[in-house]
Amino acid sequence: MGMRMLKNLFTLVIVIGFSFPLLAQTTGSISGVIREDATNETLPGVTVGIVGTSFGTATDLDGKYTIKNIRPGDYTIELRFLGFEVIQLTGIKVVAGETTVLNQ
Repeated sequence: MGMRMLKNLFTLVIVIGFSFPLLAQTTGSISGVIREDATNETLPGVTVGIVGTSFGTATDLDGKYTIKNIRPGDYTIELRFLGFEVIQLTGIKVVAGETTVLNQ
């Protein structure tokens, strides 16, 4: 590898290294636990999505979920689970560098 190529690679590594903390500070996340109302038991496999985006996830075996790297703003969150009505939660605020806790 030539000296010039090595210098360019080093510069690229530094730029990427500084970019990751900036991304974390300019986005937020939504996290929570989904429970069934009647029994208060957690629900695994609930689809949690942000309406109008491609962001979403499914709850784990303990009913927990996290959606990361969301731009700050107000969103509508949609919950889908087989055999239950679709639930839409409006006005969910995401703040840069913070986690919005949304339990249902």
